[in-house]
Amino acid sequence: MKMNEKKKLRGEKIVFLIMILAVVIVYGGSIGVYYVKEAIINYKTDKIFEEHMAVASDSALKYIREKYGFEAENPEADTDWDMDFREGIKSKILRKEDTEDIFIILKMTGGGRDFRAIVYGYPDSITVVDNYQYDEITAALTDKIAGELPGGNVLKMQLYDKKYPTLFYSFFDIYYTGDNIDEIIDRCNGEVEMIFTGADFSDSETVKMLDGSYIDYRLASFAGSEKMEEFTESRNKCRGFKVDECYKEYSEYITDYRQKKSGEITYEIT
Repeated sequence: MKMNEKKKLRGEKIVFLIMILAVVIVYGGSIGVYYVKEAIINYKTDKIFEEHMAVASDSALKYIREKYGFEAENPEADTDWDMDFREGIKSKILRKEDTEDIFIILKMTGGGRDFRAIVYGYPDSITVVDNYQYDEITAALTDKIAGELPGGNVLKMQLYDKKYPTLFYSFFDIYYTGDNIDEIIDRCNGEVEMIFTGADFSDSETVKMLDGSYIDYRLASFAGSEKMEEFTESRNKCRGFKVDECYKEYSEYITDYRQKKSGEITYEIT
């Protein structure tokens, strides 16, 4: 450690001790002890978080550089996911658990867009995944389906690499080259919901490919575009179990239907 870094660290400790002494003087007794303990825990939390952020930022920037060939900028902890990474560290300190393992979602800028990366693991074995290409991947799958089954309308599409838990929705470590969508689909978990007009799913090679994948789907074909558009408006208002009710309501206008849920394929609206 360089001399100026040692001085800086010593200065931080002195300031911290002065703050603790001030708390004890002001509050005194058991209340003062409580606030001192809280101050110490918060200090440790902040220091560990700073260390985690340094490792996570360096790892993510290197990963993006090697994967995409550009320099990402402005990595910062993304709390938009309702995650307070400091609180996670603090709870581990209170439970006297290991605080070496890192889990941080970063938001960054680069390559003409904003995106996110998840960084997790121990400092010597970090894993990074990102969602920089997610829009291109979903568009490629949509185009593949539409190429064989024209007139499709995507109602829902959620994909994630099956190597990772569902929390990692939209995040991949594989690089989309523009012509390897089949390889990516083979690695995906997720859910696809699309509707069509005049489609026949029975001999579709794309549907067979989805059958052999880990992706659940719901596909419906309508006799005409008018009813399909009417259904779309109704479907967009449905959530949860009401989605099934929405399909039942329009079942008389649906000419072909196919659903795969938890690996089981059905051909009737239930």
